[in-house]
Amino acid sequence: MSVTNRTGHRHAYLAALSLALAFLAPAARAWEYPLLPHVKALAIWPTNPNDAGPTAAEFSSVYENECWHLSNATVYDPLQVVIRLRQGSDCPDTVSSWDTMVPLGVLTAGTHTLSIRAVLYGALADSSEESISIPLEIAHGDPPPPPPPPPPPPVDSLGALLLGVVLSPGQPTVNDDVSVTLSGRATFACPVLESSDRIGKKVTRRVVLLGAP
Repeated sequence: MSVTNRTGHRHAYLAALSLALAFLAPAARAWEYPLLPHVKALAIWPTNPNDAGPTAAEFSSVYENECWHLSNATVYDPLQVVIRLRQGSDCPDTVSSWDTMVPLGVLTAGTHTLSIRAVLYGALADSSEESISIPLEIAHGDPPPPPPPPPPPPVDSLGALLLGVVLSPGQPTVNDDVSVTLSGRATFACPVLESSDRIGKKVTRRVVLLGAP
């Protein structure tokens, strides 16, 4: 085999190897931190967003030897976030920071595009912009469980039949002649008081109710 043929086979082998490695290599991240020069960090909440609940994006940034203030952050449909920053000279030390949470709402399952645009207002009222678009994956989640059924209505019991007890006198003392007036209800229509008896030496009353004939 000639030198020329060996060289050609080697080039073909290297080209095939490079192509195979390109397919086997893991996909690159959609973005690398810092996200933008003046919007350095992004966190998606919940960490595994799904279409069963709302999603929010948390933006933050820390600056060394710079003074920046967050004016506002607004989300436009579809998924366009505009962050407005103002440069200042009133920061108490050499480090300034801000953090804000932006609600994105309940998103459908699938891959969305989240566009972030930072508008920077300088000390002399001039402005500049930074922007980036990143994919946002929303999974399909199970809907929340239905609320529990309402509790059953209360069951009538003997305690529910007696509604009122009135003593006369209201604050009896020893040797007073005390009378007790009972009031209540029945679980059937037209109750008739049949008897009311004192049982033993204790102040205990037995009330017997009968339905009307």
